[in-house]
Amino acid sequence: MKEFDYIFAGAGCAGLSMIYHVLNSPLKDKRILLIDPHFGEIPNKTWCYWAKEALPIHPEKSLNQHWSKFSLGTKNQNRTYEFDQLKYWHINSKEFYEFILPQINSSDSIEIVQDSVVEIYENDSEAFVRTKSESFSSKYVFDSRLSEKNNQNSNSLKQVFAGWRVEFDSPVFDPTTFSLMEVDDSSSKDFSFFYVLPHSDRSALIEFTKYDTDRTSLKELKGAIKDYISDKFGDIEYKITFEEDGIIPMSTLHNSIHSERLIPIGTRAGWTKPSTGYTFFTIQKNCEILLEKLQNGEPLSLTPKESRFKFYDNILLNIAHNWPSQLKTVFLNLFHQNPPDQVFRFLGEQTSLREEFQILRRLRFGIFIKSLITYGKY
Repeated sequence: MKEFDYIFAGAGCAGLSMIYHVLNSPLKDKRILLIDPHFGEIPNKTWCYWAKEALPIHPEKSLNQHWSKFSLGTKNQNRTYEFDQLKYWHINSKEFYEFILPQINSSDSIEIVQDSVVEIYENDSEAFVRTKSESFSSKYVFDSRLSEKNNQNSNSLKQVFAGWRVEFDSPVFDPTTFSLMEVDDSSSKDFSFFYVLPHSDRSALIEFTKYDTDRTSLKELKGAIKDYISDKFGDIEYKITFEEDGIIPMSTLHNSIHSERLIPIGTRAGWTKPSTGYTFFTIQKNCEILLEKLQNGEPLSLTPKESRFKFYDNILLNIAHNWPSQLKTVFLNLFHQNPPDQVFRFLGEQTSLREEFQILRRLRFGIFIKSLITYGKY
């Protein structure tokens, strides 16, 4: 049985990010095994985060993809907001993988196995991983694997989305401003919105997102994008250069096993913000914390999320489950009544209790009181 210092089960964003942090630290010579049946295949994904400066892991090719202004509203009424210090950063998965994979492939301390994990277990001194063809042992196993069954709970709300990167024959976009949320008013029974990231005056990523407990068909999502483009831009010719789709779980309840040597990471560990779906920045923050603990020989546990942020998330999720049509008012009111930087730091769980009180006291209380009366955990 081959022995390693660290085993990574899964080569997605979280697994590759953690390896990146290890390789750029004094632990870079540790023996690492990376297991993924699809290693080297680059998924069609985009990730965004907000920060004053780009994160160290941000690929150089993507450094010009950021915005300081955004719009929010409905089809007929949009308002533009401007950040004070923050920027909204965008990373394309192809550029991310092309930045990380050469570092992994050139490292003599990393072994790659393209196989499926069958079992992960531990004893008092080691962790073990069994694949279809062989077994391995290590001090720690970092597990970021996700499968379709992770999204099968019918009671769990999900962000179901599809996106097209489109290029038009003539200028149609303002490249200085992205659309954070253009709420779809066509249905009063659910909550959905369009999200537009312009990369130039002719090119943009256009996504349609729907909050749903059942998986909305990909055909329906794509149809909504097509109708949006037709309604917004008429008969102007365009071509699709990139497509993505996915499901983001929206839940504060996570059942992944976390022990002394088996460490879940990424969405598997609950690092996705339940009320917004953002994950990338939290992945980097938590990877840095785990790396510091590895270097210091400390137990690999993360400080539990502040209970008040879970409370805030559950209040919003309760509204999303029971009164989805009210979410439009909630989001518009949140940004309309507060400085954009403060709202984004709140959504990123980086605010103090005092700041949160200032934000929440400015909001309309009716729907929140209603949600409190029927409070539940999702």
